Amino acid sequence: MKIFLLSGAYKNAGDFLIEERTKYILSHVYPESQLCVCLRNEVHKKLNEINKSDAVVIGGGPIYMKNLENYIPIDSYMNITAPMMIVGGGWYGYNGGKNVTKNYKFNKKTYSLLAKIDKEGLGLGCRDLYTMQILKQEGFDNIMMTGCPAWYDIPNINKTELNESHNFNNIFISDPADEINDVQAILVTQYLKRKYPNANISFIFHRGIKTSRKLYENIKKIENVRIIDISNSSSGFEEYRNCDLHVGYRVHAHIYNLSIRNKTVLIEEDGRGAGVNETLGLPSIRAYNDLISTDSKLTHAFYKRSHYYKNEKVLVELDNYLDLLQETDFQYIKNAFTLQKAYWNNMVRFVSQINK
Repeated sequence: MKIFLLSGAYKNAGDFLIEERTKYILSHVYPESQLCVCLRNEVHKKLNEINKSDAVVIGGGPIYMKNLENYIPIDSYMNITAPMMIVGGGWYGYNGGKNVTKNYKFNKKTYSLLAKIDKEGLGLGCRDLYTMQILKQEGFDNIMMTGCPAWYDIPNINKTELNESHNFNNIFISDPADEINDVQAILVTQYLKRKYPNANISFIFHRGIKTSRKLYENIKKIENVRIIDISNSSSGFEEYRNCDLHVGYRVHAHIYNLSIRNKTVLIEEDGRGAGVNETLGLPSIRAYNDLISTDSKLTHAFYKRSHYYKNEKVLVELDNYLDLLQETDFQYIKNAFTLQKAYWNNMVRFVSQINK
């Protein structure tokens, strides 16, 4: 069996993690298969070879965008004749809240591609409950809640307890994706140094130091903070193996730490973070004002320029949640592990359709 994986891994470490974990899942379900990888924007270069495969898998990422042609060459995808499936794809939302999904509409070309996969292909896998709601209200029915491929580290999948350490000796902070939250990230770093004065603090850049130069220069000024750049591959995520507590903004740092059963707290920057936390039953701490809720690009841009945008209570909310986690023996996070295990069963059933 020959399976083509269409990957969105260009630079961001999180996208490389999705690619790695998708290959891992496919190899687990189909150990004898031949896996080929093609970047999503280069499908036209390998279209003949792709069409000779047994299946085409689009793994993770914001593949349920309203205007997908801004992300992938839809015309080339419409010419794919091999059965297609989307595994753990997600919507593209500026913020969380059920109201933002009510008016979420795909444009004509995006809808046509998704309809092709829904009716003629192997189905539409969802990374979160927001995504499922959007697909259902658009009339698609060949869908399943699989979670993101990056959720799953197979050796840990049946483990629903935390790694043994209850001390916060090594704290890792992941960088914001949006530079508007850089100042907040500095305040979070300073707060964690005060709250846990004996901890070793590391600050992780997922898209690289060069793309976040100003934040890098400011973090460098904070005494005894180790700086790590994990861009351009998935291997840098191994740094989190030594993590007792992750706090930060990167959704895939949060997901990776959950997958290896570490303690982790996500400060949500957008709808992706809101989606994963709601789906896994984790409380929400948002970088932005929770009263702001819109799916309009223009309205969102307007809010970002106003002084109402930032969540001025983020440190208080973070402090309360960290205390609550310790007081309850991290039960919220343990419950998330149980849900991940249940969604893993969905993922295996969904991917198993290739061989039917």
